[in-house]
Amino acid sequence: MPVPSVTLGTTAAPQEGFEFGGNWQRFLRSLDEERILEAEVSLRCMLSIEDLNRQMFLDVGCESGLFSLAARRVGARVFSFDADHTQRPQGAEVQ
Repeated sequence: MPVPSVTLGTTAAPQEGFEFGGNWQRFLRSLDEERILEAEVSLRCMLSIEDLNRQMFLDVGCESGLFSLAARRVGARVFSFDADHTQRPQGAEVQ
């Protein structure tokens, strides 16, 4: 079954002064298995698929990487990045 592609028609303006890394620790305190599973369900629903086996998933502007993690857990090979120059690397690759 082919996986549908999703194209977004708008471009977000760059955020000046926002330091994502400053919010990272707060996010980690709320990240648990239930939240990750909710992201997996949301991703499957949005794409109308059961898994992403043998698919590549590009997450541009990944912020926390929650959906990158969800995509990896449902079988995708994941490539993700965020443009925040203040963010320290949070794991270049989800294993």
